Amino acid sequence: MFRNFALLALVFCECAFAQTITGTIVGSVTDSSSSAVAGAEVIIEHVSTKASRSVETSETGDFVAGSLAAGGYRVEVRRAGFKSAERRGVNLIAGDRI
Repeated sequence: MFRNFALLALVFCECAFAQTITGTIVGSVTDSSSSAVAGAEVIIEHVSTKASRSVETSETGDFVAGSLAAGGYRVEVRRAGFKSAERRGVNLIAGDRI
């Protein structure tokens, strides 16, 4: 039986004092009981270019994917024993940390 988990995106905005052309997507992955999901694969795909990057969640369920080109993203989370989760419409602006 699969357990569900939720992808929680933490939204932060940084002021850019120098010209920046990339941004960062950060988040936390938790299960239905709000416990951290360590070792989950987070796949971040740029919608227009189809370029993707995969990162793994830490022991506390957190992940960071930096140096991403500005644009629209799809974020998917996978972990054995869990149902996968996906979030579409993640818009990253240069200099942002979302």
